[in-house]
Formats: sequence, structure tokens, C-alpha cells
Amino acid sequence: MNPTLRHITFDYTGEPYELARWWSDFLGRQISDTDEPGDNEVLIELPAGAPGLLFIRTGDPKKTNNRLHFALAPAGRTRSEEVERAVALGARVEAGVHATAARTVLQNQQREEMRAAMSTVLAGVTIT
Repeated sequence: MNPTLRHITFDYTGEPYELARWWSDFLGRQISDTDEPGDNEVLIELPAGAPGLLFIRTGDPKKTNNRLHFALAPAGRTRSEEVERAVALGARVEAGVHATAARTVLQNQQREEMRAAMSTVLAGVTIT
């Protein structure tokens, strides 16, 4: 029998609950009932069969960009509406990155760890 992918884990030097809360709001998924602010590990539970997103506090300073990319399909919204929703949740349009009619790059409220490139059809989210 083959192993099962349980979590996609993100090391984070900040407050993992805050980063998980942003992703929870953005994805419309719940943080585990057992997690609370101040915890060193915070899990966003995804539908059965999908791995959860686990955010872990680490004291190790970040030395390079993480190389992880999610391809997300906006549901029931246009790209522009999804970008507006992400900004309303605290994301910022990333300065110095060329935005086109088909792509906008966002950062989370701490200006780190989350870069979301919203495209017309797919929203690519890169954890950096």
C-alpha cells in the first residue's frame, strides 16, 4: 500500500495562526477546532482526500524563497473580484511587479510568505 499525503507543511517565523487565518479566510476552509492563537502548529482542514495545510512556527531565519506554487481556480468570481476580495482580507498588490490585464501579484499582510498571482482563468499562489 502507498503512503497518503496528510499535510502540506509551511515553516514560518511569524505567528502561524495569523497566516493560517488568512489562508482559511481566502480559501473558505476552517482552521482545526483544536488550534488557537499562540499555538506553534496550526492546521487548515481541507475536504476529505485532500491534504491539509499545516503552518509551523520555526526559529530558523528564512534564507531563500520557498518554492511552492498552488494553482487555484476562482469559483463564482472574476479575477478582478478575487483580487479585490484578497485585498479586503489584508493582501497587498505587490509593488514593483508588472501587472497585466491577466495577472496581478499579491502579498499577505506581513509582506511575506504568500505571493498570489491572480490570472484570468487560474490563480497561482506561490509561498515565498
